[in-house]
Amino acid sequence: MRSTTIIETLKRIPKRGRVSAKEIQSHLEPVGIHRDIRSIQRLMNELCSCLPIDQDRRDTTFGYSWSETAKVELSIPGLNDMEALLLLLARDHLASIMPPSVLENLSALFSEAQSQLTSTVNVPESEWRKKVAVSQRVQPLLPPNIPDGVFETVSDCLFANHELSIQYRNRHGRLKDHHLKPLGMVDSSPVIYLVAQPVEPPTETRTFALHRMVSARRLDFQFEWPSDFDLERFVASGKHAYGDGSRVRVTFEILQAAGLHLTEAPLSEDQTVERLQNSYRISATVANSMRLHNFLYGISEDVVGDILIEELPARRPNRRLGSAQRP
Repeated sequence: MRSTTIIETLKRIPKRGRVSAKEIQSHLEPVGIHRDIRSIQRLMNELCSCLPIDQDRRDTTFGYSWSETAKVELSIPGLNDMEALLLLLARDHLASIMPPSVLENLSALFSEAQSQLTSTVNVPESEWRKKVAVSQRVQPLLPPNIPDGVFETVSDCLFANHELSIQYRNRHGRLKDHHLKPLGMVDSSPVIYLVAQPVEPPTETRTFALHRMVSARRLDFQFEWPSDFDLERFVASGKHAYGDGSRVRVTFEILQAAGLHLTEAPLSEDQTVERLQNSYRISATVANSMRLHNFLYGISEDVVGDILIEELPARRPNRRLGSAQRP
């Protein structure tokens, strides 16, 4: 039905950034609406003539967005308490890695969910958010400041598969321009990393901390997101934590009082624990990264003897970390 097409199209127009007719077409297909590009363009021309929708004509690929003064109120009727709870939990815990344009477009839906739970009294769903909290085991750190507009631009490019140009200041203070294909975003609290493939050689996928980006600019070039890229596998390799992707077998003996938590929350699925008289001997296969070495440094005062690290992939000779050589 035409009314359904109009409603679903309006839902996909952002308040920030812009969306092309081609992108609208691809977003409608998963919900069963199949229209050729000409039909989408004609519909957008009609909507622009009667609604506060801006049309960006700066290039051949027109972009559409709600005007700054538009009040967008598109919601889902019949939202129940459980659905409202799920929406608000998603907003609470995923907001840091959701595109701002998506959050803005869903603001009316979040408001409806909030009203739904506020209007219900003595219902478990309305009380659940007061009963749960997230706490970090390590000393919590405040997130570093991300320059204005960087997160919005980066997440917008990641969302729409647009190439990205950034100015990046590395940890040594050197400033360099990068032309990137954004592939993923990792929230490694308190730092958010962009996982991206440089367009210019070397093109090996790497990470960029958002707070070290001096500026970010969306490019008009779209790319096909690589089907063989697996973000979860990339994270598991430790590369986002300044690792080289290799895995090591780490073995150490730790005092029982300090190591009890490792018997309850193991380092890896293949971890083994041998209980000794006053200590545990623990062995596990983990990603070789700076995060691992920071962890080992943190427990070093409670470790008995040396920490043994076996470099598995290359099968190189074992190396031992004495007390003076521990990371």
